[in-house]
This record gives sequence, C-alpha cells and structure tokens, in this order.
Amino acid sequence: MTWTEEELVLLRERYNDRYDELGRLFPGRSKRALKHKITDSVENFGLGLKRDERKRWSEAELVVLRENPEKTARELAVLLGRSEFQVSQKLRGIRGSANRRFRGGWDVPSRELAYFLGALMSDGTVAKYSMAFVVKKEDMEFSDRFKRFVEDVIGFKMTERELRIKLKEGEGVYRRLWCSSSQFAEKFGFYGAKGDWVVYLDRFRWVWDDLWFWSFLGGLYDGDGCLKISDVGGSKNYPQIIFAIKPDDSRKKVMDELLKRGFYPMEFMRETAVGFYLNGGKSEVVRFIRNIDSSLSRKRVLKKKTI
Repeated sequence: MTWTEEELVLLRERYNDRYDELGRLFPGRSKRALKHKITDSVENFGLGLKRDERKRWSEAELVVLRENPEKTARELAVLLGRSEFQVSQKLRGIRGSANRRFRGGWDVPSRELAYFLGALMSDGTVAKYSMAFVVKKEDMEFSDRFKRFVEDVIGFKMTERELRIKLKEGEGVYRRLWCSSSQFAEKFGFYGAKGDWVVYLDRFRWVWDDLWFWSFLGGLYDGDGCLKISDVGGSKNYPQIIFAIKPDDSRKKVMDELLKRGFYPMEFMRETAVGFYLNGGKSEVVRFIRNIDSSLSRKRVLKKKTI
C-alpha cells in the first residue's frame, strides 16, 4: 500500500516515537512496515528528505553522546530528538574512530604505565564501552598525569567536565575524565564494579617488581592514601601513612609487598573505612615518602591534624 503525503508528513514529525505509539497513529501499518519506512534508506531515512535537508550533528550533540555511555541509543534518541537509527549509526562511528586511534601503550612496562594502573585501581571505573576517572578538582597534578598517559601513550582523547557532589561536610567539586572505547574492558577482563581488583593485575604482574612497584603504589596512594598526624600512645606528633583499601585480597597483597620491603602495615576496620596504616613511626614514613612516585605534593607534606 502506497504511503500518502499526509502519512509521510506525520511520520516526519513522529518517527522518533515508540513503535506501539506509531501503531496507534498508523492503524493500517504494521510495525515491520513502519520500521522499514523509517530505516530503509541511510540516505534519507525513508522520510523523503534530500541529503542537504538532513540535520547535521552539532558539537553539543556529540558531547551528549560521548558523555552518556550508560544510556541506550533509544534513550539518547529521545534526549536529542533524533531517530534511534541515526543515534545508533553515530555511536558506531564514534567508537570506531576511537578504536582506530588506539596505539596500545600498555604492552611495555614503564613507570607511567605502573602509575596509571595504580590510579585506575583507586579512582577509575571501566564500563563495557568506556573508562572514567573521577578525582577532587584540587588534585590537578594527579588527574593531569592520568590524562596525559591515556592521550599520549594509549591514544584516546579524554573528555572532561566538573561535577558537584553533596558530602557530609558540604559540597565537593570533582573533575571527571572520560573516554569511549571497549579496549579497556577487553584489556582488563572486567567492567562495572572492580571488587578485588588485584585479580585484574595478573596480566601486569611486573608491577610488583622493585623497578615499577613504587610507581604503581604512587598512583594508588594519590587516589586512596594520605599522610597524617595521629594520636598514638599519648603522642600527638606521630606521623602515619594510611591507605583506605576495602577489597580484602587487594589490601592484603599491597600489605604483603610492603612487608617484603621492610615496612610494618597494620589493618584497621571502621564503620566509615577499611584499610591499613604503616606503624613504624617517623623513620618509616620518611623512607616511604622518599620511595613513592607520587604526583601530589600535598600528600608528601605532614599536616598537623589529629585523627
């Protein structure tokens, strides 16, 4: 049955609606007929539009696609006022172009790769088609070093934006870095919650060697560690290195590696945090700071604050 001009005009206006809604608008058309008419031509999407009449993708629309990896093509189509077919095609193009820029960079051991791995395990999130990294905005040295490695060595462009998150002590300002690719999930063998992340480092076992360990620990320390003054045994001037690492196997592995190097890590478990601290006093803290490959100067300076 030939499509009338009135039907085509209505379809131009409502082609982004759900198929059950379109079925009510076009009672004489099957779902298959509607879908075919909308998607039968990449050139004009079945709506009689000429090439120069098609709506071009704006930079703002492309940002929406890149920064919402958790949304489906249908959800993005509703958000942007485009067809699901258009959005799906554009997403494939974005992911494909990102993969073509991929240079690897994580196949050869290096200090920067070791640091990147530690940072990723502390503050990174790997999704099926993307990777994100969220840290306090004030820690620019930390996030800049992470971003440089991803862009210059691995070969992906990272998008960034500012986040404001409500905390108990007030509002926190964070910097979110994000890039689109399935390469991270494929390389690490996981996406979603990391859980005990030490198992994903089996492919990078060289990080535990002395040559690279302090760079890996530096990335982990900049994300999950701190240097503070504690009240221990009546002393109000007792420096401690503290790591907040909740997963059991991951925490124990880092503690074992420090123990091998002559440090004395002690576990702690509180309602708000789980981790360990170094219990060897000032000399141990000084030796730790001299060895660690940290990017954050504020984490290498003692703060006179009792915890």
